[in-house]
Amino acid sequence: MMGSSDEERRAYGVPLEIGNREAPRHVVTIRYIFAIGRTEVTVMEYGRFVAETGRRETTPYCVSFDHAHDSWKPYSGLDWHHPGMSTSQDRPVTCVSWLDATAYTAWLSRKTGRHYRLPSEAEWEYAARGGTATPAPWRGGAEALCTQAAVMNHATFVALGRPASWRNRLMCSSTIPFTQPVADFPANPFGLYDMIGNVWEWTADCAQDNYAGAPDDGSAWIESGCRNRSIRGGAFHSAPYFGRSASRGFGKPQDYRSIAIGFRVVLDPTGETR
Repeated sequence: MMGSSDEERRAYGVPLEIGNREAPRHVVTIRYIFAIGRTEVTVMEYGRFVAETGRRETTPYCVSFDHAHDSWKPYSGLDWHHPGMSTSQDRPVTCVSWLDATAYTAWLSRKTGRHYRLPSEAEWEYAARGGTATPAPWRGGAEALCTQAAVMNHATFVALGRPASWRNRLMCSSTIPFTQPVADFPANPFGLYDMIGNVWEWTADCAQDNYAGAPDDGSAWIESGCRNRSIRGGAFHSAPYFGRSASRGFGKPQDYRSIAIGFRVVLDPTGETR
């Protein structure tokens, strides 16, 4: 079952404009095998791609938090290697666009002779649920977030200038303000790490306002000429209601880069393109 119920959204206090994006809840049947990365692509892994391809951005920029105005805005000069926060090799790479992520999967496919790509939204949610039918793949609801995922904590709140609009959010006690090393938190039942929290993850789908007319076979929802792509999973600064398998971020332009967005890859073992 993909999406969320009215009951789940009420229980987690999901704002209407966000919750509507998770409806209608619907059956998806995936009749093929796929493999998905156990972790988000790391700084080290992305660095190998850049070193081998010489990929450079003509206009480096990345969206980060503007303390003075309690909002997010693009900053010139920030990139995947210098995002304005810790970039230890074992953290998820950020400040990468959907175009950057798909270029990485194309490079990895050429390098290995196997077919890598970004996951569809349906594949992503199936993997995030880990075989569970509950809002999150752990017990304890929103209160368990702090031990299960890298989400909003007091260190983040302080590092971002104590935003007034965030003062009533659940805050964990972690002393790490931004991204955390991959696999620091427990894996879900499928053995996957950080499907929820740490960074939002790009998917292959064109962004949609809801699931009316969505594919029911696991494939990506692609439309000719689409410019905005869907992101999933929440990030280090996310409110508790994003700490669910069904939560969806608002679509972003495919050339958009943010300190809170990364990606993970899918492998088609049969070599078929989905």
